[in-house]
This record gives sequence, C-alpha cells and structure tokens, in this order.
Amino acid sequence: MRTSADVEDFGRERVRRLLDLLRGEPASGFHGTEGIEVYSERVEPHSPGLAGRTWYAHAAFREVDEVAFALPFTFGHQDYVQILTDIATRLGPELGRRPAAR
Repeated sequence: MRTSADVEDFGRERVRRLLDLLRGEPASGFHGTEGIEVYSERVEPHSPGLAGRTWYAHAAFREVDEVAFALPFTFGHQDYVQILTDIATRLGPELGRRPAAR
C-alpha cells in the first residue's frame, strides 16, 4: 500500500513550523465559521508555553500511555482507513507497541 510517508517532510523545518504554530503564530489567514465548523487563524486551544514543553524524539513517545489524534470530519472513508491502519501497523510497532493478547 502506497502512503504519503515516502514524500512527507518530517525534518527540522517541519518541526520549526510546528513550534511556531504552538507559540501562536498564524497557521492560516482564514478565520470564521463554515456550517458548524469554527476556524481560527492559529492552533486552538492555545496553551502558552506549550512549545517549550514539546520534545521531538521518537524515544519521548515511548513514555506516554495515551495519544489522541484529531482528524477532520471531511476525510473520505478510505482516508480514515489508511490513517488508522498506518497507526496500528506502522506507527505503533515503531514506538514499541504490540497488540494486547486476547
């Protein structure tokens, strides 16, 4: 199965942009309401100091017990299937997770 991981940029520039967004820099010039969705120019909810508490290293992810992924409501069914499959079959094992015994 082909994924976008082969062409995504997970380098320092992307991390720098993420940290800028966490510091409150605008993510987009668009803000407003469309249907029931409310859009902000910055990442919400904003948490002052979050960028300073962020680590970027795979080893850090091994220390957490739970992760939440917020996905847009506008994805198609196959997009959700791909994302959840990648999390279960690629990301989880990379972080040392294994399926629970039944």
